[in-house]
Amino acid sequence: LAFVGLRPQAKAQIPVNAINLGAAGSYATLGPTVTFTGADTINGNIGGATIVGSPTVLIGTNQLDDSLTVSAESAVYSAYSFASTASYSGTTDYGAVDLGGQTLTPGVYNFSSTLAITTAPLTLDGAGVYIFQIGTTLTTAANIVLEGGAQASDIFWVVGTATLGADTQFAGTVLADTSITVDTGATVDGGLFAISGAVTLSGGDSVASAVPEPAVTSLLVAGLAGLVIGFQRIWRHYSNKKLDLRS
Repeated sequence: LAFVGLRPQAKAQIPVNAINLGAAGSYATLGPTVTFTGADTINGNIGGATIVGSPTVLIGTNQLDDSLTVSAESAVYSAYSFASTASYSGTTDYGAVDLGGQTLTPGVYNFSSTLAITTAPLTLDGAGVYIFQIGTTLTTAANIVLEGGAQASDIFWVVGTATLGADTQFAGTVLADTSITVDTGATVDGGLFAISGAVTLSGGDSVASAVPEPAVTSLLVAGLAGLVIGFQRIWRHYSNKKLDLRS
């Protein structure tokens, strides 16, 4: 079943930082169990009580069941709880839908049953927050295309279980109550977070955290500020020397 003309719900009411991943922001994959069954590339931290296998390339840290992962899991649960119950005026339940071929703008979209992206790519067009509340399952077999300033870090898929299809390009953070399966060769620009089940990557997958680590951002800002202050001091020093020579 395909719906035509889905409309966003009260997009102006959604703050840019409506869903805060907090301590989970630097993670690419997180869950009670994270399983790698083939050669995968992960850009971001990975964490879980159990990690089976390992990615071929890990640009981040394996936070196996440590205090950082516990904090990140708590942050994911909070984000899931908020995003799954977020209610905005006029929110419509679209039931079971295949969004293939649709173009959507920022907003909240509620599907009490299943959501598929299989028949054609889904285009997300415009800067702002996208929240997809899905009652049971998300299944993809086609790409997600971002246009008009849409960013993966502002897209959230709140669902029971998710299966991302082989060789597809996916964007956004998946907050799954149960489990996430990524089929062979898929590319994910965003985080994969499961609360009670497993995150399983089938090999040849590439996952990159869409949210920059707050500490890194802070360091960059502090570093730039330090450079500006240092330049100002050097400028004053030489300016004062010139005044001394003239006098």
